Amino acid sequence: MNNTETNFRFKIKEEEEAKFFRWIKKFFLGLVLFAVLGFLSLMITIPYYADRLVQDTKSLLYDEAPDVIIVFTGDQGRIEHALKLAEKHPSAKLYISGVFSKNSLITLVEENKIKLPPSKGIDWLSQNIEIDYAAQNTIGNVLMTLNFIRKNFLTGKILVVSSSYHFTRINLLFNFFIHPKEKLTFIYDPVPDQGTYFHKLRKVSLEVLKFINTVIVLLLWDKEEVIQSQDQLHNPEIYGH
Repeated sequence: MNNTETNFRFKIKEEEEAKFFRWIKKFFLGLVLFAVLGFLSLMITIPYYADRLVQDTKSLLYDEAPDVIIVFTGDQGRIEHALKLAEKHPSAKLYISGVFSKNSLITLVEENKIKLPPSKGIDWLSQNIEIDYAAQNTIGNVLMTLNFIRKNFLTGKILVVSSSYHFTRINLLFNFFIHPKEKLTFIYDPVPDQGTYFHKLRKVSLEVLKFINTVIVLLLWDKEEVIQSQDQLHNPEIYGH
């Protein structure tokens, strides 16, 4: 084999390697572009869908009061907003999910600087509110809420209080974990957000990451197993058990 043939084969090999690395580069650039476009799409879609949830369910409160008011702890103002709704709908039970273990109703009121409605006091709070200390995240909030609903044989309208950007993920989780025979209607009431535009943008960005993580978790979760494991908590009158 002469030097000319050797150099020719070596040049072909170099060109093939260059083509391969160019393909790898294009692949990863395409992957990054896809991820960026997907992220930006979710930043638009999640708030839009959350707003649609609020608008679509708002009319349901005109006819009658909700059966229970659920508030997921997190951002400031959620508990105070839920208490105002509880005063407006005195027949509804109030369930606070995701409370830190060292907190109580009194500390929640004091630390959040909550102004109790004139007609309500601490005694009323202790009699009409139940606190969940177990939930550590939104999935836990939803599961503990459903346990509370089933344990108390509640049906009908469930008013959920949280930040508006949070509702898309909450609704996704309720739809995943709810029993097919459960007759529940979820209504979403957002806490007013007085933050700056960049503050809201940061929250939505973090919510997109949490939403993606939640979707991945649900894809790995056996829904039928979850439903079967919670069947014992269902209302026999509804499910015929």
